[in-house]
Amino acid sequence: RRPLVTLTAQNVTDDGTVARVVFFFDSNQDGQFQDGQDEFLGEGVQNGVNWSFTLPSSSVLNTGNFSVLAIALDNDNALSAPLFRPLTVT
Repeated sequence: RRPLVTLTAQNVTDDGTVARVVFFFDSNQDGQFQDGQDEFLGEGVQNGVNWSFTLPSSSVLNTGNFSVLAIALDNDNALSAPLFRPLTVT
């Protein structure tokens, strides 16, 4: 059985209102978002200025080293720069 993994983007702020934060699997692990290549994992749930998403056990992640991206969208539909983080699942 695959492990559950919770991704959290902390202290997400904007000059407007953060409407949502989405998480992606960085398919080629280059730290850059490529629309149509990087796999959408899910949308975060807000808790104050933090946004979290728990990957289902059927997700793309087995054990190993991966990269994930978080992107915030504000109330004007402006996108943040992607935040890249390595992830090790054991």
